Formats: sequence, C-alpha cells, structure tokens
Amino acid sequence: KRFSLGYEIARLGRAADPYRGLRSQIQVFIEGLSSELGEATSYSVVEGPAQLRLLAEAQGSYMLSTAMGYVDRDMPLHATAMGKLLLADLTDDQVLTLLPEELERFLPNTITSHSKLLEELADVRSNDYAIMDNELEEGLFALAVPVRDRSNNLIGVLATSGLDQRMKSTDITRFVGQIREAAQRLLNTIIEA
Repeated sequence: KRFSLGYEIARLGRAADPYRGLRSQIQVFIEGLSSELGEATSYSVVEGPAQLRLLAEAQGSYMLSTAMGYVDRDMPLHATAMGKLLLADLTDDQVLTLLPEELERFLPNTITSHSKLLEELADVRSNDYAIMDNELEEGLFALAVPVRDRSNNLIGVLATSGLDQRMKSTDITRFVGQIREAAQRLLNTIIEA
C-alpha cells in the first residue's frame, strides 16, 4: 500500500510556523529599509499581550553596526524599544500584572523601577514611538514604531537600531518619520500577502 503526504501535513506545517509565507516578504522589505536608513532594522509580530516574535532583521550598511541573531529569541520587554512599545499598548494595571516584581538590570541605564517604566510608557503612548538608549547593550540605541491594522490594533513593531553616538547625532524625528512611513508600507505588504 502506498502513502502520500496530504493536506493535513501541510496544515500542520502552517500551524508550526504561521508566518512562513510572510516571513520571506517581510525579510525583503526589512533588507530594503536597512539599505535606505543605513542602520539595522527589524520587524516583530505581536503574538500576545506581552509576547513579540522577531520575524526579520537586517544589518545596516555601516562597518560598525549592531549585531544580528535575535530572530526567535526572547527579549526583555522593559529594556527594548520594541518591548516598551508593546507594553505601552496595555493599561498600567496590565503592565504591572504582566511584569515580574523585579525588573532585571542589564546596564546602568536599564529601567528597573516600575514607576519609572510607567512614566516612560506614558511618553511612548504620547509620542507613538519608543526608544532604547544603552539599556540592553552598551552603545546600542534603538527606535521602534507600531504597525497597526485598519482597526488600529497593534499587530507588529518595526524598529531601527545602531550605535548610540551615530544615531543620536542625527535628528531623531527624521528616523521617526522614515520608520513611520515604512510601517505603513509594511502594513500594505502584509495585507497584500
């Protein structure tokens, strides 16, 4: 008797990685954005109230650039621009419920006080972008913006990162504008996929 792989195997494969078809399109987009900005860029999809999955990342064009290899790794929400953006989409009570009692310190700039983190999240909500400045790795600066669907639900986070001295010597609002415009283009890519 002969057996063949059928539709059920394909369905199980999609369940194991629901982003498989989308991941390659997003990777191409992220690589183009990195070339445009000159800095590393990345995209994470929201998988739950306190869970992001980094789907794609691309290195910047500078010789001194940020490290790669963060895809599918868990990152501390309180010490990353992407994480802060995700937390800012929640109420303060939800944030306090989700986060551990003690926030881990990675560097002297890491926010470890819940009250200071809530203040920063209020700024993120007001500005609609988040920054990370020497909080996770020495010399690393990152900026993240939301990717929202047509109903204004947070579905992903688009970020750029690079050496702090270089990125902070540029007008941050320029990066914010470029990343926001790119987030809209990325949303259109996701919707068309």
